[in-house]
Amino acid sequence: MARRGKGIVIDDSTFQKRARRLAKLLKVNEYDFVKEQTALLAKETARFTPPYAVYPRKKESKGTAIGKKEDEFKGQKAIKNSVENVVFVQEDAVIDFMLERFGTRPTYKGKRQTSLGVIRDKSQLYRLHQRMRRPSGRTLPMRGIRHWVKRSFLDQYLEEQYKKVGISKAAFAKAGMMLGMKAKVPKWVKRHLGKVSGSGRMARTSKGAYGIIRGNAPGLWHTSREVSKLQRDQLIKAVGRLRRIARAESKKAGFKVV
Repeated sequence: MARRGKGIVIDDSTFQKRARRLAKLLKVNEYDFVKEQTALLAKETARFTPPYAVYPRKKESKGTAIGKKEDEFKGQKAIKNSVENVVFVQEDAVIDFMLERFGTRPTYKGKRQTSLGVIRDKSQLYRLHQRMRRPSGRTLPMRGIRHWVKRSFLDQYLEEQYKKVGISKAAFAKAGMMLGMKAKVPKWVKRHLGKVSGSGRMARTSKGAYGIIRGNAPGLWHTSREVSKLQRDQLIKAVGRLRRIARAESKKAGFKVV
């Protein structure tokens, strides 16, 4: 099962048990097979962790990268929309005038309030953005008056936030790499490997080989909803993998394979 809380831990006993049983049935090295399948599960978890421009397909070619350039752009766009949902970009001249009159406090035109204030400090904007985010990481458009920002200031803030795209994927990419994952990790994900907590390890127990994947990073809400399905799909793929191994071994032994 996948345990939630601070990050995600994937140690599905049912998946592991069936993988070991299949390996023994076809006389495949149990430890290597479970390790391979756990690494593939880590790769799939990374692929199905946002951002992605298009919802990932179940069937991908061997070695497929866990993210593409268009996925990075999708993540940047999501950040832009999220921030712009909670502030209003006002003309520079208007903001400069209001700063002289009100400072960064709420602004008024006559008795009518026109804004919640002017933001020109990045840490203040960051706190506002985080406060308005839902568990999914997204924000809803604020109704009524908002804080005002200059376009140049907002663009500078967004450029800094764009550098965080890929941090969620990095947690499970890191876990997969520790298990020998062969999939390509793009630069925009790889740059976060040293910042996130992710691990993949194998253990030998009285019941046989056992693999555990751990991932802890911001933005794993969507991932937690995918894990059960990914485990089920990976088990189906494991069966197909063993059948291919069995067919190959039969051919080597000189048996006719149909």
